Amino acid sequence: MIPYKKIVESGVFNSDNPAFVEDMVMTWYFEEVDLGIKVTITAGNVPGDIKKEDYFEGLNSTLENLRRFVKNS
Repeated sequence: MIPYKKIVESGVFNSDNPAFVEDMVMTWYFEEVDLGIKVTITAGNVPGDIKKEDYFEGLNSTLENLRRFVKNS
């Protein structure tokens, strides 16, 4: 973790499916821009059984929750 710049997290799925064995790694980058903070997320070892559309829907939901949290803080 680099405060105010970068967070790296990993997680493993609780599943018997061998496609979910490895830890998935997500890296969040934060960059100040004119209108606020730009958030960029990269992901590694995303299980192939997760549909791209579902993955992006989950990320968008997470970012929307973050936006609401920051707005109300």
